[in-house]
Amino acid sequence: MNHTRTAISVAALAVSATALGASTAAANHPAENGTVSGALIPHDPPSPKTVEIAVDDTTSEAVQAGASALGGAGIALGAVLLYRRRQVLDR
Repeated sequence: MNHTRTAISVAALAVSATALGASTAAANHPAENGTVSGALIPHDPPSPKTVEIAVDDTTSEAVQAGASALGGAGIALGAVLLYRRRQVLDR
């Protein structure tokens, strides 16, 4: 039973770390934080033939808020399960 709870805790923490890491990685441009090597060859950008959609719309904000809420809940659940596992019960 303890192995099942540990597996669920690890899975919840991994999913929340992935969700939070993906949203953080999408917010950073590699050229701004110095992770782009100097060996890049500049090229002309392709002509825009697609319709641009604003990134900061209500739907994307709601999805990001939901992912943050689920990530926080997963971390809290994992912490509670690990805390309960380490406590000695007087029975």
